[in-house]
Amino acid sequence: MQSLCCAGLKRLWKKLEFFDYSFSPDESKILIATEEEPIYRRSSTYENYVFDLSTKKVSKVSAAGKQMFASFSPDGNKIAFVRDNNIFINDLKTGTESKITNDGEFNKIKNGWSDWVYEEEFSFSKAFFWNADSRKIAYYKFNETLVKEYSFSDYNDQLYPSEYKYKYPKAGEDNSIVSIHVYDIKQTENKTIDIGNLTDIYIPRIKWTKDANTLSVVRMNRHQSKLELLMADADKGTTHTVYAENADTYIDIHEGDGDYVYFPDEKHFILVKNIKV
Repeated sequence: MQSLCCAGLKRLWKKLEFFDYSFSPDESKILIATEEEPIYRRSSTYENYVFDLSTKKVSKVSAAGKQMFASFSPDGNKIAFVRDNNIFINDLKTGTESKITNDGEFNKIKNGWSDWVYEEEFSFSKAFFWNADSRKIAYYKFNETLVKEYSFSDYNDQLYPSEYKYKYPKAGEDNSIVSIHVYDIKQTENKTIDIGNLTDIYIPRIKWTKDANTLSVVRMNRHQSKLELLMADADKGTTHTVYAENADTYIDIHEGDGDYVYFPDEKHFILVKNIKV
């Protein structure tokens, strides 16, 4: 990574406008997002920088192109992000960048970034999550191969428009095939989580529990009338169901990840329901 001293940081900020920032968990570093390029409602690319408060130096998160959803690991030593539909990790101690998925491809495979349906209907676009001890990342993989394309003219302040195509499933058409995976940083390998044999389903939420090796997975049928909460062993990929819910109409998944609150004893959780009156 290329680093700048505090004086260099001041010169940089005179040239750039920053759109967002976040502290590392120990508040020793600041992640600063600049040069935003919006994609959809909840997704954008940024040029991200890390400002070390102790050394007063600022470094680019990556010199290979803009990033999406850059976020600190819980120990503050790494940053994960998405670029070109793949997930990367930048080790802040060594300055090395590693690629943890390799099959990402525009309008085919999306790793760590939700497809249009999930971004619009389930209200999230970032689709990867660090576990508590910073040793694993859980992520979504969206296979959009069978999803039909929608196109429109993009004028983009130009005299002649360009054509923009993206995967957009209309009602009753093929959705993305979704799978859940866990990358083990020490073992440098990906494990597929067992979410069952059916593919025409939704996985509207995943969330790490207080146990660093247990991932919770919410599974729903396409009619959204049945919900199951699965607990996954991140090392083995196996799952078991701990909660199920059925409805005559549909089950609402509202914004935020506060639906399931996990206790430190690693055995209990609270289900928070959004009651409408």
